Amino acid sequence: NEEWEIMRRHPAVAAELLSGLSLTRDLTPAIRYHHERADGSGYYLVPGDEIPLEASIVAIVDAFDAMTSNRPYRQAMSFDDALGRIHADAGRHFDPDLARAFVEMMQGRRVEPLQVKDDGWRAAIAQQLRDIRRAQGHDPGHERGPMEPNLIR
Repeated sequence: NEEWEIMRRHPAVAAELLSGLSLTRDLTPAIRYHHERADGSGYYLVPGDEIPLEASIVAIVDAFDAMTSNRPYRQAMSFDDALGRIHADAGRHFDPDLARAFVEMMQGRRVEPLQVKDDGWRAAIAQQLRDIRRAQGHDPGHERGPMEPNLIR
């Protein structure tokens, strides 16, 4: 129990450490709240509608990475099984709209734009993601076939 409580503090500790750096200052909400859940049962029990969007995005990506990576205590889950878990946990663990969009994107399907308030930070992140996809040889906005797991790193 003591180790679990120490481990649960890592998002707040990391956010505090990074908040003093100009490069990462804007990312602190994503870091601090990435273990919050859509149903409010996360580390700090933040209600789902109060979780910053960027934290909800990091939560999905972090979970997918954890599920598809080998760990000392278990083997990696398959790409499809991990997407299935994210889909199954939509609305409970993950924001349902973001989970749906993530699964569709990872399956190479066209993702309809989500209706979110654009505060500038989100627009900058979206542009960076589009640039990364183009650099990988993918043209965002056009139908694509399923992506191979090793392209997502």
